[in-house]
Amino acid sequence: MNEWTDKFITHAQQQLVGIVDDWKYDYGANNKDSYTMLLWMLAR
Repeated sequence: MNEWTDKFITHAQQQLVGIVDDWKYDYGANNKDSYTMLLWMLAR
């Protein structure tokens, strides 16, 4: 398992932003819709 270093956290944040941007592009979702989907996934 990766340690929670600054580099690891920064990379994870960049990936998360990329995922949200993809949702916006693919589904025409706005920020609220994208973050709602992300929170739903985390809650599962």
